[in-house]
Amino acid sequence: MKKEFINDFFETRDEALQDIKENSYNWNKFINYWSKILDEYSVDNVLTLYSYNPYGKIFKTFDDWNSNEIERRIKPKSKGIPIIDDDKKVYVFDIKQTYGKDYNTWSYSHFVNNELIKYYQNKYDLDYNEDISLNENFFDTFNQISKETIINNYINIDEKEVEFIAKTMTSLFLSKSNFNIYSLPSSFEMLKEFNDDTILKCMQIANKETATLYKDFSINAQKLINVQSMLKDNIITQYKTDEILLEDDKQNYIETLQNNTGYDYEFLNNIYDNLFDKYSYIQVKREKAILSKTYLRFSSEEEAKRFFDGRDIEKEFKEAEEKEKAILEEEKQLSLSTNEQLSLFEEREVTLANKICDIFNSFDTKYQNTFSVREVELKKWEQIPSKKRNLSIL
Repeated sequence: MKKEFINDFFETRDEALQDIKENSYNWNKFINYWSKILDEYSVDNVLTLYSYNPYGKIFKTFDDWNSNEIERRIKPKSKGIPIIDDDKKVYVFDIKQTYGKDYNTWSYSHFVNNELIKYYQNKYDLDYNEDISLNENFFDTFNQISKETIINNYINIDEKEVEFIAKTMTSLFLSKSNFNIYSLPSSFEMLKEFNDDTILKCMQIANKETATLYKDFSINAQKLINVQSMLKDNIITQYKTDEILLEDDKQNYIETLQNNTGYDYEFLNNIYDNLFDKYSYIQVKREKAILSKTYLRFSSEEEAKRFFDGRDIEKEFKEAEEKEKAILEEEKQLSLSTNEQLSLFEEREVTLANKICDIFNSFDTKYQNTFSVREVELKKWEQIPSKKRNLSIL
């Protein structure tokens, strides 16, 4: 490699590092970017990629994109970003610079949040804090897990560095898992306690260890989604056939599941009970059907109600319908998230929102550096008559 390129490369890296150290917005924005390409590149390369293309999602070499496994092609006149890989200068291209076969990626959908937080807290003997939100519990739990990981794996890291790495890991992990990190604690305030070389060293450790943590998390998340789906199908069948498992049969069923999955009995039993309650609306609908079919047998409505132990079946049925609608919508979103395909092009509204934030953060006012993108949401302007879609970005 030419000395001139090496000098330019590290100068670009250092400039990017100074930029993300300026304020918490820049730091969190970079964390979100970094999480997308976690552990695929060194921190030096991640900072360089960020400097060239702060809105990129996935970067690969020309040969990688053209491989038989991926089968995509680079668009004409696309310019690659130069990075250092195995002491060689190589060029990488973002997915937006390519076309061809669909490129899919797994993405966490949040539908087993409660089960996952219980699993990891049980595994590491941590308690759920009822006084804070679920997201804050996730932060506290994985921050503690990250600390234990660093302490166990790196004997020459001092206490302050352990805290900085653990917080950075937690933000990286939660961002990779599609949590909103802007409303959670950050390692930004600790940056001023270290020189740049120490920061880069700590970031590289966070890069490696967070990737390992996320891999374990993704395996458990998908595994729990599968377990829930299996239990759900079993419970729905019980309700529809009116063959509810007796306690002994239920115990045997969960014990078999325990042996097949490795999750402990109490953990699986809690999931079973929650789902059993969740889909109880099916039983109410069956009772409504029975009432409709047998109503003519009774001489009065009061007699029919007595037959059903005085319960207000009509009210229960309405509540069951509302519950069913909510569950169906939840499962629809789960299906969309589980089968989510990585967009080949960055959503225009996300690009626009980021650019608007950058513009407002550049103004020399008391609000400088206070604007951030937390959630981009499209809203349809129903009040404007038009054959085209009228959308606003919040």
